[in-house]
Order: sequence, then structure tokens, then C-alpha cells
Amino acid sequence: MVKKQSHTEKVIKVATMRPKITVQKPENKAKKVKVEITKAEIKTENKSEIKTEIESEIKVEVEAKSENNKLLENAMNPLMCSMVELSSNMSCMLKDGEITYVNAGGVNLMNAETPEQIVGMTLVDITGTTDIDKLSADVGKLIEFGTSMETKIICFDGTFKNAVMKAQKINNADTDVFSYILDIKDVTKEKQAEEKVRESGNADDITGLISRKIFEDRLERAIIRSTRASFGKPEHSALHIGIFSMNIDNLSHINESFGYEAGNQVLRTISMRLASSFRQKDTIARSESDGFYILLEDIMIDDDVELVARKTLALMYEPIIYEGNNLAMGCSIGISVFPKHGVSINPLIKASVTALKKVKENGGGYYLVYEHKMEEDEKESAA
Repeated sequence: MVKKQSHTEKVIKVATMRPKITVQKPENKAKKVKVEITKAEIKTENKSEIKTEIESEIKVEVEAKSENNKLLENAMNPLMCSMVELSSNMSCMLKDGEITYVNAGGVNLMNAETPEQIVGMTLVDITGTTDIDKLSADVGKLIEFGTSMETKIICFDGTFKNAVMKAQKINNADTDVFSYILDIKDVTKEKQAEEKVRESGNADDITGLISRKIFEDRLERAIIRSTRASFGKPEHSALHIGIFSMNIDNLSHINESFGYEAGNQVLRTISMRLASSFRQKDTIARSESDGFYILLEDIMIDDDVELVARKTLALMYEPIIYEGNNLAMGCSIGISVFPKHGVSINPLIKASVTALKKVKENGGGYYLVYEHKMEEDEKESAA
């Protein structure tokens, strides 16, 4: 009668099938350490102490790697396990939603120092998404259909990387545990090259500013960065984002009185003023015939947004000279703030536009920060 192997015996058998890793200490290692100790003016005569110290460091390093790989080795066959370990992509195993293993490629992709920094994180942590239900559904499709999806990965230094993600379920003996492997490939360079081509084709012909589509892309990235940077922080120390919807109040009058070239010169001049007045990290875009969008990143308090709005109004009131004519200028600004007025692109832009409409209804020439009652007033007036 053949004895049936238990699950534990199977795991042990698989583990023993893996090649043994032997760590050899270079012969000149002790000499190198001895030289460094001498330079530091630390006198050690006992060479055996130096040898013991080197061996201890190697042992700790090997044990740390072994601990990081233990769950992976138990969950997968040796061949697949080796492929995951050696992959240049970020490969990580998730158990019930938490990362329990990550390879060296993942440490490199996320600009981390050790795997331990990543272990324990979730997909929400590394992508910064605010739509958890959609993320769960997308990952489910990856596992079910074997497809891939584009995403963004937030790194430990605050930067982000474009990535393509795939997923594969792990068949566990423990049916109560849901585990899967994620393969995340860094495609940042490819995306940057695509964006340069796209932006060159989407620049406004008159001002050279980016289009609304590019503005929305940058707003999305800013939301992800702000969400990650502010995680776990009290509201007063969290990073906010300001969105301006701005209109030139009398551009149509200038076009009618002096011609469209005069109006174009006004737009070019205002674009240059804005570009020279805002920070490099801020974004300025052309929204429509007489409008602009402005994205302010890393705002600490809402009052900072209003301070910038006042300075922008003062900047716009400076006259523009066109063919000897003094063109008097003015503008109106509607403001929304992340996350107070929305946590995604469309609600934030809509809130700033609603505030701008309120300013224009009352004669223009000033700014307003969005308030929820503006939506109610707008519905009542439309009824």
C-alpha cells in the first residue's frame, strides 16, 4: 500500500529540489576590512574577530533574503520561483490583498532600499488609486483573462513611474487564502517619449500652451502624488492642489475693436506673464477661446490658493500695448481645491468652472472659491 504524502511533505520535497545556495567569502575580504579598520584608526590585533564579524554580516544578509523568499518558495514550483526572483520587472506575491514577497526588480522599480519596505503594502498603497472598487475589478480581469493593464506606481522618493501590470493566481492548498503574483513592468521611458510626441501635436497654436487633455493628465498625476504624500497626515499638514479656471473678461471687445490679431497678441502676452509668474511645478493650459486652466501643486492651506489668485488678478490688470493702443485688461477666476471639492479630475474642474460662472454672473473682475451651494443656485436658475 502506497502512503499518500501530506501537504507538508510535499512542500519539504519541493524545497529540497531547489539548488542549494552556497556563500563563499573572498580570500582577501579580511585584508580589505583590516585596511578600512586601520584607516579609521581602530586597532584590532585579533584577526579571528574580524573573520567572525564578516561571516556574521554575510549570514544576516542570507537570512534576510531567505525570509523574504520563504513564502514564495512554499507557494510555487522551483522553476517559476526562480523566474520570479531573477525577473528585471517588479514581481510580488500578494496574500489576501497584502504584499508578502517582492523581488529585487520591485525594490529597484519603487526606489526602495530593502524588500521589507514594500512587504505589507497593498495595491492601493503602490498605485495611489482612490477608486478601490475599480482597481479590484481590473485585477480580477487580469487574473481571469490573462490580460494586462496600464497603471502608475508611486515610488518611495515621491516620484511616479508608468507601468504595465499582469497578474496570475497561485493555487494554494489553503482554499481560504487568495494569493496571486503581480508582474509590473516599468514603461516610463516609453511613455515619456510618447508624451513628447503627443504634446508637440497638442500645443495651442497661438500661445504654445498645452491642451486641456494634457492638463487633465497632469492633474491626475498630481492627485496621485498628493494622495500618497498626505497619507496618514493630519489635514493641516496634508498637501492640497489648487485648480484655477480663468477667463479674460474683455477679449471679445478687443477682437471687435482692434481685430483678432490684437486678441491673439493679448493671449500670447498673458501666457508669457503667467509662465514667468508661476512656479516650474505648476501647469498652465489653454482652455478655450478666452480662457486658461492653472494647476497649483503642493499647497499647504487653502489661504495660499487665494493669495495666488489675488496676485494673478493684479498681474492681469497691467495694460498691454498694441500698435500704440493701451489695451485695458481684466480677468475672472474660479477656484477649486483637492481634496475639499473633489478627489478626481472631472469634479475638480467642474467645481472651478462653476465658481467662475458665479464670478461672471456678478460682473467679473475678481475670484471665488467653489462652495457646494453654488451647484444648488445653478440648478434653481436653470429650472
